[in-house]
Amino acid sequence: HCGLCIETCPTYRATGIESDSPRGRLHLMRAVHDGRLTDSDIKDSLQRCVQCHACESSCPSNVDYSGLLQQNLPQRFSIISRIVSNNSLMNIGGRLLRIITSFKLLTRSFKLLPERTQIYRSKQQIFPAQGELREKVAVHLGCVERQIYGDVIDDLIAVFTNQGFELHFVEQQYCCGAVSFHAGDYSGGISMAQKCGAQFSDFDSALSLSAGCSAHLQRHFTDVKFYDPLIYLAQFGLRDDLAAIKAKTIWMVPCHLKHLQDGWQDIATMLSTIPELELIEYADSDLCCGAGGAAMLSQAQLSSQMGNAKAKCLAAAGPDKILSSNSGCRIQTDAHLRDIGAAQRTEHPLKLLRLALGVDEHPDGSDNR
Repeated sequence: HCGLCIETCPTYRATGIESDSPRGRLHLMRAVHDGRLTDSDIKDSLQRCVQCHACESSCPSNVDYSGLLQQNLPQRFSIISRIVSNNSLMNIGGRLLRIITSFKLLTRSFKLLPERTQIYRSKQQIFPAQGELREKVAVHLGCVERQIYGDVIDDLIAVFTNQGFELHFVEQQYCCGAVSFHAGDYSGGISMAQKCGAQFSDFDSALSLSAGCSAHLQRHFTDVKFYDPLIYLAQFGLRDDLAAIKAKTIWMVPCHLKHLQDGWQDIATMLSTIPELELIEYADSDLCCGAGGAAMLSQAQLSSQMGNAKAKCLAAAGPDKILSSNSGCRIQTDAHLRDIGAAQRTEHPLKLLRLALGVDEHPDGSDNR
């Protein structure tokens, strides 16, 4: 009842309506429990939540808002969750997206389409460590990364093998279920996480490139420890001197990294060891960009309002680089940076580390950049 969560809630900040705040939604859920309202009365308000978890981080009473939301959130049809949970559909969708983005006019017409895409093509399953072996670790490729951000997977291989890690790319038949979970398919999203996680049972640790995927797998499959790659690398520490990169840089921390995963603060510490790199602050840095799983499509108008506000704050800080480690955040933020006429675009921090380490090619000799 205290309302300390309200100012951290991106939907409330966007609309100013109490029922679009965590406190307001909790009151609505209580009203259904007491028989004063029906599920259909509160459906729209609950579905507008982008599930960023910022309210839980700010709550002094540790209210399990997301748990209560999942108990009351009606399942909605999500074309995105249907596509990403099916390998064949994801391959077709990725191919169509790459064709469409080759026509720049179409990219400008459909705001959320990325300006460029890069498929991950390598069939190699094991990438040996360079120098002294530190650890063997599995890699969860994710659905979006391998179809759109294949260059990030190349950067992962380059950085981790350079730092003494042996990477094992496990054959992946199942989506982690994060998008389905966001869409209200509570049991289905957990079941998918368990099926996905079981594919990595031969390993103690696995890396998942998207903060949303790594957070979802961490919560719902505990037999294997899933890590965000940057947290994993920061905990081990970099073993080589880094080249200078003179740039004013924003580290745009994804919500599912900041609010659901331990050790995310270590990433900024690691990045700050790059000589001449200046990490700068920007206004409203704690507010979600509005991507919210598939919210950028299911709640397009509200999500766009949030994304536009985020892009303006980022651009106003005047950075040379904007870093983000979540694919949904990058798609959303780049679209709105483009929409407001800003020159900057996001990149994954692994690319910055790759440059600082002076690694030009990943170990099988290809370079998809």
